[in-house]
Amino acid sequence: MVQLEEAGHLFQPHISAGRIPTERGYQMYVQNLKPVRLTSRIEHAFWRMWDENDTDEGFKKLGRAISELSGEIGFAAFDTHQTYVAGLSTLCDKPEFTDKKIAASLTDIVEKIDDIIESVFPYIGYEPEVWIGRQNRFAPHCSTVIVKCRYRGNEGIIGIVGPMRMQYGRNKAILAMIKDILHDL
Repeated sequence: MVQLEEAGHLFQPHISAGRIPTERGYQMYVQNLKPVRLTSRIEHAFWRMWDENDTDEGFKKLGRAISELSGEIGFAAFDTHQTYVAGLSTLCDKPEFTDKKIAASLTDIVEKIDDIIESVFPYIGYEPEVWIGRQNRFAPHCSTVIVKCRYRGNEGIIGIVGPMRMQYGRNKAILAMIKDILHDL
């Protein structure tokens, strides 16, 4: 623990608290993650929520499905001007977001999401990426898992925004699964 703390991977927020990972600690963790295999139950849950027949309603459901499967904020953006966000209330219930300043940054995500997506779209790849803390263009107190995808000839982005202690492996696997499903439709 001392070595991890000295290397800048852990810190103690106050004297009576345990140690928690720093941004650098989370980045090291994500770099060393093994791939996560999702159960078929998760794919079935996705299909129950997705409606490919009604594109507008389908994308709204897609944002909700990502949120429900991950337990974080989920979003889907196609044509960069059709962004659907769900799960803000889920995040507000998490302990990291009881701080009003941090909670306010979450509302900024919703208000600025189209501009953020437009600015990052050219740089996103077709494999899930993780942005942590200050490198996160959505909110500096959060992490984002994001991936570019194709759906019926259109390019889009799907993503998850949550606390730095999110389940990175699972969330990357969820987005990879959804990306593959959308591509095959």
